[in-house]
Amino acid sequence: MTTTLPHDALGLDRVVDQLESQFAQGNAAALDGLSDDIAHKLAEGSATLEDVEVYLGAISEVPVSLQPLLSRYLRSVRGWLLVRKEREQEALADATAIIESDVQSIDGWTLKAVALLNSERYPEACEAFKTAFGVVEEEPSPNQEYRKALITGWSGCALLWTLRGILQEDLPEAERGVHEYLKLKPLASEVGLLGSVITPADKKAIKRMPKVQREVFEELELMVRLLSIKNPFHRWREFTKEISKVWSADVSAVDAIREQRE
Repeated sequence: MTTTLPHDALGLDRVVDQLESQFAQGNAAALDGLSDDIAHKLAEGSATLEDVEVYLGAISEVPVSLQPLLSRYLRSVRGWLLVRKEREQEALADATAIIESDVQSIDGWTLKAVALLNSERYPEACEAFKTAFGVVEEEPSPNQEYRKALITGWSGCALLWTLRGILQEDLPEAERGVHEYLKLKPLASEVGLLGSVITPADKKAIKRMPKVQREVFEELELMVRLLSIKNPFHRWREFTKEISKVWSADVSAVDAIREQRE
């Protein structure tokens, strides 16, 4: 089974937009000391990749006390521009440099998470989302919109991890993605953000999908539902109910599995 499952199937393109917007809104102080023209371009988001390269090259012209903050900010701007150009490895290099400069940089960890997500390095991306969320939580007054977007991105990343395992028929990989997703949900609930967790897809949404994509999402929904049942006997009973929808009533779950193996 092969198909392309764009991030937009889970709404992740919109989440990336939200994270980039939160970054832009939270860095107004970094523009201090820049010329009005440069500050204006950066503030309105019209600076090009070439502009940012020039600004980075001229960073020595601003007061020394502002240089570390401005350097991290410009690297973040460049990283987001590189992500938009699908140059994730370069964006990841900027994210890594930002984190090395300030391990508590929310912008650095968020950029790293998105660059890894777009590179389909889902386990690493989930870890980066987790770290970014932890940094936000340590702030005196956590940005609620940032928190929501990070939880959404993190949960979507875990589901993509699962989907890849399903597509590659790699059950351990798919299960690791589900377990990441299930570990995240109690945390989201604890901080009142359960509503920001992406759901695998409701049945109505699944029915509207193209056939191949629909089959994959049906498997995703079933896997998440079954693995969320902690009691193994209850999980087995739920599994047999699913099998009974496909196999005749006189075929047991054990016989159905045995037939598939043969």
